[in-house]
Amino acid sequence: TIVLWQDDDALRVPIGAIFRSGEAWHVYVVSGRRAVEREIEIGQINDDIAEVLGGLEEGDRVIVNPSSSVADGQRISER
Repeated sequence: TIVLWQDDDALRVPIGAIFRSGEAWHVYVVSGRRAVEREIEIGQINDDIAEVLGGLEEGDRVIVNPSSSVADGQRISER
């Protein structure tokens, strides 16, 4: 294995949670029982995870692999 980058303190999200909207990366954050679309800044990225440089805080819950029916402000339920 060749390590190109490593940071044990990096805030990370699964790449299945991030999506493009225009030129920016976004995620859906769970806020109460609603999906809230939020722009985030991405640093390093690989096939599994992305480093988050801004827009999220530790402990924020994101929706992974949101369907096309998920929209900002939409009421959601957990599985």
